[in-house]
Amino acid sequence: MIKNSNIEWTGPTWNPWQGCTKKSPGCKNCYMYREKRRWGQDPAVVVRSSAATFNKPLKLQREVEAGKRQGVDRLVFTCSWSDWFNPEANGWRDEAWDIVRRTPGLMYQVLTKLPERIEGNLPPYWDEIKSRIWLGASVENADYLWRAEYLTRFDPVVRFLSMEPMIGPVSLSDAVLDGIDWVIVGGESGTQARRFNPDWARQVRDDCARTDTAFFLKQMGTVWARESKLGGRSKAGKPDQWPEDLRVRQMPLEIEAAVV
Repeated sequence: MIKNSNIEWTGPTWNPWQGCTKKSPGCKNCYMYREKRRWGQDPAVVVRSSAATFNKPLKLQREVEAGKRQGVDRLVFTCSWSDWFNPEANGWRDEAWDIVRRTPGLMYQVLTKLPERIEGNLPPYWDEIKSRIWLGASVENADYLWRAEYLTRFDPVVRFLSMEPMIGPVSLSDAVLDGIDWVIVGGESGTQARRFNPDWARQVRDDCARTDTAFFLKQMGTVWARESKLGGRSKAGKPDQWPEDLRVRQMPLEIEAAVV
């Protein structure tokens, strides 16, 4: 049985290292910090993962070759518990890039809060692998729109913005979205979650429609779920729980066509 993450816009996750430094307001209630502390670990210390975890894509590649992984199951989200460009992982990144190179059946979604570090930290064989890299930047509010500009300096197959958790209104101009293929929006989850306004999502949805950019609403968040009386620990992650006009989950490319 294929096992993937619970993230609606990807397949499996891959964490060659774990631990991170908080960089901006979107990091305030980081789930990784919460989970690491639950296990008595320091989330601010960056550590290399076990050999099995570090080499996980090699196993995924074998599943692709056996016909067990197709379409979205071949999308791999990197560093969900860290940042691919974290300077404390400098000693391991070259090895991780080599694994990317050795797994041609997979596509990698590399999301970062450190887009200024992309330059100088790509491998010398970037042109060989760039058709399998989705390069993204986190933009939680309007103060961090500057991160989007860095993506346009490079030529991966997909450039994307992750506006999750979205903690304030953002207007995406045509200039900002020029060269951006995909925007993910989501409200914050957890007991300390901040409020998410559905109108923020509507603004981004309309900006994306105007520029023919794919838009993906992941969830409405814990506060909206509680106010909507969805009960339990809901984060309102099911489209049938949302206002009908926000039930939009587009992908930037046809998955079968995008995955080599």
